[in-house]
Amino acid sequence: DIQPRLARERRGRGRAVERGTTSTSTRNRARERDRRRRRATRDARIANPKSRRKPRARTRAVTMSDEEARASAVPASAMLFAVHKHLQTRCAEKTSAFLKCKKGDQDPEKCLRQGAAMTGCLVEVLRDLKATCGDELNAYAECLDYRSNNFEKCRREQEAFETKCSLGK
Repeated sequence: DIQPRLARERRGRGRAVERGTTSTSTRNRARERDRRRRRATRDARIANPKSRRKPRARTRAVTMSDEEARASAVPASAMLFAVHKHLQTRCAEKTSAFLKCKKGDQDPEKCLRQGAAMTGCLVEVLRDLKATCGDELNAYAECLDYRSNNFEKCRREQEAFETKCSLGK
């Protein structure tokens, strides 16, 4: 006699309750709790009007031309994966200087010069590669982006890119 009674209690007093659903009383308690919080917040604002936030001044949206947006765009991970060999060969000294500085001192201000030099090297390499073999680079980066940076699935595009833009250039 105890087993059927316990089974009924588990099911929700005789009603079959699906797993993952919440009962009406639980939802009502949550709604009431939210109402109390909103009332308390509203009452606090009324009691202390100085605590209200001032409305932000509206600003006009600044728009860029397409060319400016392309020039200032941060390269995506797929683009960095595509040019990683070129970055390793052409920016090795600047990268090692930056990493040595970071290892020696964790203060970000101390390594700004080395970080700027490393970033400048990256931008220069990207600019050179886009000028000499932009179509192949873009095709390779798009393939990597589509394939979640999986090199194995983009060997054809990689070969075309490396043929046109070898490391010796």
